[in-house]
Amino acid sequence: MNISKFGSVAFGAGVLVFGLLLVSRASVNAQTNSPSFTTVNNDAALDAGRPSLVMTKKNVLMVAFIEKTNGVYNAFVKRWTGKTWERVGTSLNVNKKFNSFDVTLKLDHNDSPVVAWTERSNINKGKASGPGKIYVARWTGKSWQQFGQSPSKSKNSAPDNPILTIDARGYPLLGFSEVSPDGNVDDFMVKRWDGKQWLVIDKGSLSADMSDSSRSRDIGVTRSGTAILAYSRAYFVQGVGRTDFNVFAGTWTGKSWNVLGGKSLNLDNNHYAGMIAMQLNAEDQPVIAWAEANKGFDVSVKRFDGQTWQPFGNTVNGETGAASNPKIALNAGGNPTVAWIESTMVDNVLVRSWNGEAWLSVGTGIKIKASNNADSCSIVLDSSGNPIIAWREGLKKSHRVLIRRFDGQAWVSLEQ
Repeated sequence: MNISKFGSVAFGAGVLVFGLLLVSRASVNAQTNSPSFTTVNNDAALDAGRPSLVMTKKNVLMVAFIEKTNGVYNAFVKRWTGKTWERVGTSLNVNKKFNSFDVTLKLDHNDSPVVAWTERSNINKGKASGPGKIYVARWTGKSWQQFGQSPSKSKNSAPDNPILTIDARGYPLLGFSEVSPDGNVDDFMVKRWDGKQWLVIDKGSLSADMSDSSRSRDIGVTRSGTAILAYSRAYFVQGVGRTDFNVFAGTWTGKSWNVLGGKSLNLDNNHYAGMIAMQLNAEDQPVIAWAEANKGFDVSVKRFDGQTWQPFGNTVNGETGAASNPKIALNAGGNPTVAWIESTMVDNVLVRSWNGEAWLSVGTGIKIKASNNADSCSIVLDSSGNPIIAWREGLKKSHRVLIRRFDGQAWVSLEQ
């Protein structure tokens, strides 16, 4: 069936609403053995990671992730019923012998989940060294239906780093990299679905040699259909040459990305910047979090007001020099909450929210065991504006995808 022949299918009445079915704190606290976290894995003994969270307008929480099953990493999507996780369809993998590496989950205008994921032929130190494909599919209410054929450019390349957004018609706009067979070139593509096929928007204007590419990007689309790309790219000064990688955001002109504000977001153009996360606020203004090198790495956030980039205070992490890989969510007033990886002896996930004047800590660290590493986080806000965090935690090749929500006082499980 061609995807253009059906509309987005909203979940039926049988889906239990997350916000309405959370059991009372009192009843859960009476169960002294109740953990303060919720596990996403199909099997807690299997290695899992790459969580991507969304929250529907009806407060149904959903998550996409990968998990190693029978020796192969598969991509899955689940939704929270208020009491347990319910799998949405079966494994997304098209080639059952290939590993899923990257997965990102979004919602269309009817709250139907749309997911993009990559599949590759083998693993080499945690990264793909063989060819593969990228796919995009939407849940019809009964099954996952792909948007046409794979938008991959080459059968010999290794796709990765998918970034996905959904336009007002419910059509996906997709950015992704294809690493050349020799591993030397990052070929970046942007394509959009027109209802029948994938159309090329950018066929490689940001492509670069792997040694000269930060490969850090995020994408959004305004209600009018304008694509906004946030990206990190080598910054050149005439007569000086390259200084370092800078973070930019731009709109597509038909040939290149027109830089918003005419300059980078960097606090210092001579410092490396990347690890980008972007959300559009109610006015369709991009709000971008990124990590920038100074004495270590710090996370900052800026908003484009139509002319210039306005900072949200100073660095989110307080210039610890240990922050990286931020994720961002905006509340109804457009104020950001940021989750990031804080690396000391081991990695932890920390969260802070902007209250209009300053960055305030949301609880303490997220992870459940001090000796574990915690990474690959994703964040959404519930109907009260409190954050829900998914992250990967574990050691070596044994990881779980875990979730906690902030109840206004502490990080608790979804059941609490």
